Amino acid sequence: GEFLAPWLKKFRAESLVIGGNISASYNHFGKSFEKSLESQDVFIKINISDLLEDAALIGSARLFNPVFWENIQPLLSKM
Repeated sequence: GEFLAPWLKKFRAESLVIGGNISASYNHFGKSFEKSLESQDVFIKINISDLLEDAALIGSARLFNPVFWENIQPLLSKM
């Protein structure tokens, strides 16, 4: 939470998706993670992906879509 909060604020995130293998362990750290975000005034919806490791592959495939790059281009300078 301490690491992610500044980035979530900077990007004005409305939600956070947690995927990969860590999503299977969310029930072990989720409450303290959420409290850490809230203590830093970050109140967002947290979504746990059911895709596990397939999430990374699906997300990587998205990089080959030219429309994706057209949409993301204006945001790159903010990263």
